[in-house]
Order: sequence, then structure tokens, then C-alpha cells
Amino acid sequence: MSETVSDIVELAPDDRAGFDAMLRIYQMAIEPSEQKPASEIAAIVGNPRYSVLVLRLNGEVRGFAISYFPEGDFWLLEYMAVDANLRSHGLGRTLFFAAKAAADARAPNAPCVLEVDLPKPDATPSDDAARRFRFYRALACLRIDGLDYLLPLAANGLPPPMTLLVHGLEISRALPKGELARWLQAIYRDVYAQPADDLRIVMMLSPIPDPVPLAEL
Repeated sequence: MSETVSDIVELAPDDRAGFDAMLRIYQMAIEPSEQKPASEIAAIVGNPRYSVLVLRLNGEVRGFAISYFPEGDFWLLEYMAVDANLRSHGLGRTLFFAAKAAADARAPNAPCVLEVDLPKPDATPSDDAARRFRFYRALACLRIDGLDYLLPLAANGLPPPMTLLVHGLEISRALPKGELARWLQAIYRDVYAQPADDLRIVMMLSPIPDPVPLAEL
């Protein structure tokens, strides 16, 4: 790859060109049913509860990572994507660890939570969901076993079947069910403006044992 990473920096609220470039990648890379309106993404930039990192190659935005920080003991890597023409060059891994470094500065040792599509049983290796699972497996992410995650978005159709992954925990760690409940409540309330007592959270938690098992991908 002839292009080189010039920087990974926080997107400035007044960087309109940078935002527009990020938004183009977002709208191309993220499943439409999992997208928020452009106005909501714009409102995230500069929000103190968020970090919006952009990766520049030769000065142009070619990838991004959006992280949410609740008042709690985890952080959510809400969206991350690289320009489709530049995948498989290690840029996603570079972005992930840049996001983690930024998170460690704000919430030392807090685990990262990720919302991820489940690959279909007959998915081919080139399938986007299967490719993402391989990517996160290589990063040593674990799956919250038994959780059928319900993404509370509906503006662009029903989201596909999803799960939650976690990075920064050992597979042997017992994750208390109450801790997972707090994570889900914070995500629903603060990221998607849904009530913390949303019945979908009850539905997700009900079949899961306590403590919650973590599984390899």
C-alpha cells in the first residue's frame, strides 16, 4: 500500500470536510438498518461522552472509530469502519488499538463492548459479518454467550441478528448478570434514547445464566 497513515486524531467539531468524508465511509460501510441519521452522528462530534477518531492517509480521512463512554465500568466501540478500497491492510487493527488507547486514558482497564452482526450459518468467507467475526477473533474478543442482542433502531428496517462482543476480559472471568444488565441499560438509555427499563433488555437477559459465560468466537 503506497498510502501511509499520517495521523489518527480526534475529529474537530469545526472540521466539516473531515466530517463529510467520515460520513461517506459510514453510510457505505455500515448496514443501513444499523445506521443513525446524519444529524445524530454530527451531534456526537464534540460530545464529551464520546470519542470520534479519524484515520487520515496522506491527509484524507479514510477510516474512523466512534466510542461511547458511560458513567460506568465499560466503553462501547459504537462504530468503526475503513474505506472499502483499503481493507485488509491492517488499518482496522490500527484504528481499534488507537480507540483502545484513547479509552485507556479515560477509563483505565475498562472492557470494550461491541455490537456485531451474527454471520449466517451458510456464510461464505467473503461475507461481511463472517469477515468481521474473523477480525475480532484475531483481536481476542470474546462473545457474551447466549445473548441475542436487540439493536433498538428501526428507521431503516429491522436490524439483523446480533450479539455483543467484549475485549479486555479473560474467558475465565465470571461476568455477573447484573453487570451485563447495567451495560445494556446504559447503551439503551444513552446511545439510543430508549428507557433503561425497556422490555427488550428483560427479553435479552432472561435466558442467560448468572454469572454470564464468555465464549471464544
